[in-house]
Amino acid sequence: MKPLQPAGLASFLAAGAVLGLTAAQLATGLGYSFPLSPWSMILMLPLIGVAIYLATLPIYRYRKSLEKWESGPRPSRPNPFFAFRALVISRAIALTAALFAGWYLGGLIWLVSFSIAPTGLTTPTVFGAVGSLVMLGGGLAGEYNCRAPRGPNEEAE
Repeated sequence: MKPLQPAGLASFLAAGAVLGLTAAQLATGLGYSFPLSPWSMILMLPLIGVAIYLATLPIYRYRKSLEKWESGPRPSRPNPFFAFRALVISRAIALTAALFAGWYLGGLIWLVSFSIAPTGLTTPTVFGAVGSLVMLGGGLAGEYNCRAPRGPNEEAE
């Protein structure tokens, strides 16, 4: 699998921003309240990022120990099915986090631009955006941890 490209993340971020801005305008225009996420979801976003990072640490340790290995017993290999699933979940988390970050960014833009009294709504929206960025970092770090080990003749990146 090729690493996640910045253009892909930017497109998910932009799509989330457009959706968040549109949903905020549409909901308030029709007389509903601003679409606000519950605190349980806002707190779960960074926890998901940390969890996937911690789940991919054994794969990272194996890769580093294999790159340093020269003789003696070979380091024990983690389950390849687990490694592939961790890679796929890391990528899915990164894309989802970019979408959420865009959603919160779009909502924040709407609150700053169009809202009369955004006092109680900006704090959860900012925390949601920060939590999404932490989740994005965890997904990208998890994907980095799942890379294949370099061969003995390959140069460092």
